[in-house]
Amino acid sequence: GQTFDPTGMVVTAYFDDDSAVAVTDYTYSPSGALTVSDEEITVSYTAGGVTKAAVQQISVQARQLVGIRIAAQPTKTAYVDGEAFDDAGMVVEGAYNDGSSVNITDYTVDKETLSLGDTSVTVQAGGFEATVSVTVEKSVLESITAVYDKDGAFVPDETIEESLFTVTATHGTGGLEKKYVVTDFTFTPETIEEDTEEIVVSY
Repeated sequence: GQTFDPTGMVVTAYFDDDSAVAVTDYTYSPSGALTVSDEEITVSYTAGGVTKAAVQQISVQARQLVGIRIAAQPTKTAYVDGEAFDDAGMVVEGAYNDGSSVNITDYTVDKETLSLGDTSVTVQAGGFEATVSVTVEKSVLESITAVYDKDGAFVPDETIEESLFTVTATHGTGGLEKKYVVTDFTFTPETIEEDTEEIVVSY
């Protein structure tokens, strides 16, 4: 994809009077973008209606990806548990062995759906990786359920034991609904009285 750069090349024209002159008004071919099949540059010079040519050997390497980076962060980096990663606004730039950099779109990500504890998404392309930092939180609390593991009825003066509760909190709705067993709840009363009709669990 690069073109031939004649910088530093000295072209000398030899004449039949045994003189030699360094010339600059030469032409060369190919002058356009080089391919891996190109092995030589033909340099031509014309004087007095006579054209002579010389060959300069070259080697052309295939352009190869040597690394990637996140040139622009995605617009969205804060998520709730269960939400899909959104790459809108993200620009992934590939660096090549010819010194060029090009935005690439044929990348993959290691997480399509984000979960609690995720702090980054890894972007992969051509065997190289770059990361995007994210935060993941629980969505809005919608409801809780409480189950007390006891056989038989309560009796007066019975102590309510926290360890026998299983409290489940539901966050979000629809496709983002998530359930978590929680331990930082409170309850009242702590002891059953004769007129106790319910135990209220709060979270």
